[in-house]
Amino acid sequence: MNTTLIVVIVCVLLVVVVAILAKKKIVAATPVCQVSQIPEVFERLRDGGKDGSFAVFMFQPLNQPNADDGVNIQFSIEDGRIGLDWCLIGPSNIRDKEKFERLALSLGSKVLSREMNQVNYLRIEDGELPQLCQKVICDFYSMKADTMLDMVVEGFSWPAPRPEAN
Repeated sequence: MNTTLIVVIVCVLLVVVVAILAKKKIVAATPVCQVSQIPEVFERLRDGGKDGSFAVFMFQPLNQPNADDGVNIQFSIEDGRIGLDWCLIGPSNIRDKEKFERLALSLGSKVLSREMNQVNYLRIEDGELPQLCQKVICDFYSMKADTMLDMVVEGFSWPAPRPEAN
């Protein structure tokens, strides 16, 4: 075999291996939690966050296979108060807005309508916010307590790494 050809093959293999390892590293660094861990995430955010800190939970409902129809719900700290936010961006969140409001109101929570960065959202700052969040995820979308949720966190630590795929 030609030396140049061997060098090219080794370089291509190296690039492929590096790309695979980089992809695994990115996936491994993505924060996740189980639905059952939502109260712990809430406590960590409440105890360690400040204005602008947040934890976004993202998932794909089982009955909605369209990747563009994912759901997100978040805890955030605004003006020193932690709250549960229902952002009206994605199709599922927009479609289920009234359902979310009815559930929150039925549990005695006050639903505030807000806008930030040209995004409308519903915010709840009273009641049992972790339980409401879990109830929305499980009751609306038939998720189980051990379902893994992708997350975006800002302003506090959430150490749970994504389990590596075998």
